[in-house]
Amino acid sequence: MMKRGKTKPSNRICLLIRIISNGIILCTALISLGVLIGSALGYRAYVVLSSSMFPAYPTGCVVITQPVSFEDLSIGDTITFRSGPENSSIVTHRVASLNNIGVETKGDNNEYPDTGIVKAKDILGRVWFGIPNLGYLIQYIKEHPYLVILITCCILALYILLRTVNSWAASY
Repeated sequence: MMKRGKTKPSNRICLLIRIISNGIILCTALISLGVLIGSALGYRAYVVLSSSMFPAYPTGCVVITQPVSFEDLSIGDTITFRSGPENSSIVTHRVASLNNIGVETKGDNNEYPDTGIVKAKDILGRVWFGIPNLGYLIQYIKEHPYLVILITCCILALYILLRTVNSWAASY
């Protein structure tokens, strides 16, 4: 018979695993809620794929953009925009100059401004903030979606197993 106030090591392990799994579920729910609300308000996330904005936004950084009107842009703002043939690329660079036609941009790590003018219709948003290295995880998830599903299923199975074991142990 155990003394009051003492718990078996297996109960402590179950409690720790339950706390961790509940924490993961809570974090996932909060992140999902934040993404949904941000998306509804026009905020978007983009992965920086090159070193052209180093050191402000290094390769692998995720930039969060907020909606911006062309009239509210200033020299020095960092914007994300469509570029390239048929606007197939998404680029994040700093506004170097403004005119009635559009904006001239330049990467912080580039010697010269970008060729061509970015028109107002091609601007996706002004960078609000960046999260370093998160882009590597996002790219990995995009390339390996089944691995994410497998890990999620394993975490859910572990959670269900622990709930079953705890309810079974509580009945004795």
